[in-house]
Formats: sequence, C-alpha cells, structure tokens
Amino acid sequence: GTTPRAQYDTWAVALDSKQSANTLLKRLRNHSLPIMGVVQQDKVLLYPVTLFDDELEIIERCLAMLTSEANF
Repeated sequence: GTTPRAQYDTWAVALDSKQSANTLLKRLRNHSLPIMGVVQQDKVLLYPVTLFDDELEIIERCLAMLTSEANF
C-alpha cells in the first residue's frame, strides 16, 4: 500500500487443528470458494474484516464440514 509502515488495529480468528496449519490452510484455499488466511505460530488466522457478511456463512459451512471430519 501507500503506507507500508502504518500499523492498524485488527483482529483475527485463530483455527487450531490436529492437522498442520499448512495442511489446513491448503484445504481452505482449495475449497470451491477459496478461503484465504495466513499461518502464524502453527495456527491458521482468518481476518473477518476482509469479508462480506454473505461470505461469513460460506466460511461457517466450510469449517463445519472440516470440523466434522475425524482428523480435524
């Protein structure tokens, strides 16, 4: 951006899983509607401030599907 050194307050949702964070992030990115996040300290972080309200429902369904699996 035009202010690369600027810092802004934000928050993220951290996903904890039995899978490695990189594996989980890859599965999220390969979803029919790719879900983008970042890996920090072995957790996948999602930043809801970058999402529209209708996208939150899609992410909720995707996470519900993933968490219903035995190895989540």
